[in-house]
Amino acid sequence: MKTICIIPAKGKSRGIPNKNLIDFCGESLLAWTISQARDSLQMDNIYVSSDSNEILSLATVYGIKRIQRPEELALDNTSTEEVVLHALDAIKANDEDIIVLLQATSPLRENDDIKKAIDLFTNKRFDSLFSISIVKDNTIWKLDTDRRLLVGALFDNFDRKQMRQDRQDYYYENGSIYVFTAGNIRRYKNRIAGVAGMYMMPFWKSFEIDEEEDIELVEFYFRKKILKER
Repeated sequence: MKTICIIPAKGKSRGIPNKNLIDFCGESLLAWTISQARDSLQMDNIYVSSDSNEILSLATVYGIKRIQRPEELALDNTSTEEVVLHALDAIKANDEDIIVLLQATSPLRENDDIKKAIDLFTNKRFDSLFSISIVKDNTIWKLDTDRRLLVGALFDNFDRKQMRQDRQDYYYENGSIYVFTAGNIRRYKNRIAGVAGMYMMPFWKSFEIDEEEDIELVEFYFRKKILKER
């Protein structure tokens, strides 16, 4: 059994061109996730899966193994599961291997987050595990298309007596860390399957980079909370 990290990083992106290669706190966005995976000291192998020669070249510079992803698996509608399954076939992973999936667009993680998530997965013998954050202020509304009005999605908007601190907490899948076995994702075609564990992270670690306006906010937390501790 090995612990294998897979970092998916396609070349084209809709929101930000070459998103995985943008300068982020002095390094490329992808480089930070590579460093976090390596510094966790938990990985037998680390792979970057990409359709971009530039990204694959960067992986080589950092001494990371490469998986050449075909263009048909780098489309806007390609699922992460499809990318992971292709990677597992390419590296001939055994079913019992532990797979750690890290997304470069979610850099707000510390090295011990990765270690703690893997330890929780193995000690509790979960089938899969994903990182979460608590959403405390859940006054989220949704559009009721039939009635053409906004209604409370997670709360009763007609109950104005209920205090915010008394409302039920909700849990947000923050996209930072996923852990599962190669066998389970092959069987279920889903990174979250079976008995799923949750690794709790503070809400500030849930911010990710999808659009240009996300960069400044995520950089703020990265410099204040993570670089400060280095």
